[in-house]
Amino acid sequence: WPLRPGIAVLWKGETPAAGLQYAEDSAQCCGKIFCPCCITRKFWKITGQGVFYRIVPPCSCIQTITQEYIDFRFLKDMELRSGNTFLCCCMKHELLLYAENASKHDDEA
Repeated sequence: WPLRPGIAVLWKGETPAAGLQYAEDSAQCCGKIFCPCCITRKFWKITGQGVFYRIVPPCSCIQTITQEYIDFRFLKDMELRSGNTFLCCCMKHELLLYAENASKHDDEA
């Protein structure tokens, strides 16, 4: 999706990643095989200003697509979690982003 002109994208990606090895559990694995449009996807773009992400719900022709933005000024913390996936055969890694609500700061100003 297009960003404002002049904003350089430093990194972009999609979750869940393509490929069955990145499925969280057996249900998501079956969904990727038999009905790929039935999985919620997030498209990420990281710029010098912050993190943009677009959430595409399953069967997006029925539901609306939402877009969010996290300004780096309001990013409080990041946490990388690792754990076992379905049947403990592979490791999964999650990156959690913690941010303050920008509207709270707007009220104080």
